[in-house]
Amino acid sequence: MVAADATAFSALATDFDTRLATASTPATRTKSAVAAKNTSKLALRAKAQQLIKIISAYPPVTNAQRIDLGLNVRDAVPTPVPPPATKPLLAVDPDGTLRLVDETMPDRRAKPAGASGAVVYAKIDGVAPLNPDDAKFAALATRNRVAVPIPAGSNGKTLYVLAQWYNERGELGPVSAVASTTIAA
Repeated sequence: MVAADATAFSALATDFDTRLATASTPATRTKSAVAAKNTSKLALRAKAQQLIKIISAYPPVTNAQRIDLGLNVRDAVPTPVPPPATKPLLAVDPDGTLRLVDETMPDRRAKPAGASGAVVYAKIDGVAPLNPDDAKFAALATRNRVAVPIPAGSNGKTLYVLAQWYNERGELGPVSAVASTTIAA
């Protein structure tokens, strides 16, 4: 950091303190005073974030110094995120809408910890697939509902669906049980 950075930060902090006092006093609290305080706060925060980036990027700063400054300590060895250990529970509607929930929390819509989404596989008619190799890729589900694409002319046929959670590295968890429905018109 250079002296100009400290001077600019000090000026922004003083400006914010003054505007905060004005906006906090009942006699001088107006909409324009509150707006000016909010604008000053945004400028102060932006400058603080800029200085934090400079300090964090400076190699000689030790972890003890970062702690003293209230900054996060760098993780020297990132903790790996394991592949999801649970299976999704599936419910498929006749129109091809698939709902996914985690088997450990069936009453919640949330994905399991560490899961980024689910890979969905589908098969129309024939024998129910035993694993993803027996079906075709249908969709990536990042939310708890996804529309499985159904080709035209599939009315009255059986739609089979499988899914498995994946993490941010693309590692797959165990495969769900097969869900099926008769495709509606």
